[in-house]
Amino acid sequence: IDEYLAPSTPNGVTDFPAGFGSDSKWQEDFQITRRWAEDGIIGADVMSTTDADAQFKAGAGGAVVQTINNFGAVEALLKQNNEGAELEIYVNDPAIREKKDGYAKTDFKAWNFLCIPKTAPAAKRDKAMRFMNWLFEDRANHDLFQYGIKGKNWEEAKDAGGAAINNTVSTVGMEAYSFPAYELTWNSDFIRVQAASDPKVQEYTEYMYDVGRYVAIPYAEFTFDPQRTAALATAVNNATLGNGITLAQSYYLGQYANPVAAWNDVLAGRYANASLQAALKTIQEEVIYQLQAYLDR
Repeated sequence: IDEYLAPSTPNGVTDFPAGFGSDSKWQEDFQITRRWAEDGIIGADVMSTTDADAQFKAGAGGAVVQTINNFGAVEALLKQNNEGAELEIYVNDPAIREKKDGYAKTDFKAWNFLCIPKTAPAAKRDKAMRFMNWLFEDRANHDLFQYGIKGKNWEEAKDAGGAAINNTVSTVGMEAYSFPAYELTWNSDFIRVQAASDPKVQEYTEYMYDVGRYVAIPYAEFTFDPQRTAALATAVNNATLGNGITLAQSYYLGQYANPVAAWNDVLAGRYANASLQAALKTIQEEVIYQLQAYLDR
């Protein structure tokens, strides 16, 4: 690993082979949002906005980032607050928009990553397995756990003739119940997609659950331990490292003139920040150490 990660450019940055270098798309993103801010598309008070979602539903915003499963609920409130309003989705990731296979790299740990500890008593392990068998042996059991009580929390969507549309779930106007599939019930055999006026919602929801969309990363079973040593724990909690995402938000929202040059100045300051660079070096060395140990095992 050391051979491939050894710093080979100024500031200790690794010069990867063509196609594997650092992402430069941020430059385009910063420039686009700056133009939007200058054109008034992004308001001057955007940094003080605390609930963009509520503003959008009230009709005071042109777009909002949301999860696709919430389309129906968002649309209902939007129409309730704004007569004649219509809603549609736009998928901002080109690869997802084109529904590419094998695009989403994953370690599969966030998808049904259920663990039954070896240290649990045998009787409890048996009970856990019996529950899992019950959950996935029948669609009605799965529907109850993921969507709630049919008729109270959800119904199948209806077509123009009043017939139920297979593999759909409609929750508009019903008692709220939320159990994200990734927490336990993700199962491609029991998928129900949210009914929506925009046909792309069903199209992309089905793509989201398509097993062919995902590909395992080579080190899928590796888990980085950020607390392995006291030095590493301190490095991970470096203050400058922690506020990086927050600082970047104002650039992504177009609040800086000449954002690319301004952000490069920020980067230059980070390269000159001895405490930050020491923390990053500690983290890099620890990633190499832990990943090498994993490969050796």
